[in-house]
Amino acid sequence: FNHKDTLRTSSWQVQLIGQKKWHLCSPLDDRKLYRAGDVDAFQPDYRYYPKFRNVKTCYQVILQPGDLIYYPKDYWHQTLNLDTPTLALSGTV
Repeated sequence: FNHKDTLRTSSWQVQLIGQKKWHLCSPLDDRKLYRAGDVDAFQPDYRYYPKFRNVKTCYQVILQPGDLIYYPKDYWHQTLNLDTPTLALSGTV
């Protein structure tokens, strides 16, 4: 589900096995992202969440094994495992 971390920390994740799709949004778009879990960033329902169509600071990327992603505190994020199995290691800064 699309959310911001409640601890308000920056985070990183390294993909070890399989592929994982990431969706990241800057807090600059907070007003268009509704509440945590409302919008499925990979299949948004614009009838219920029309402001999400106008987000400007969102990005998508697919991590391969060995790839690392970092995102600053207060960034919205949602992930989708594309393979089975999928294994990743993460931490906060």
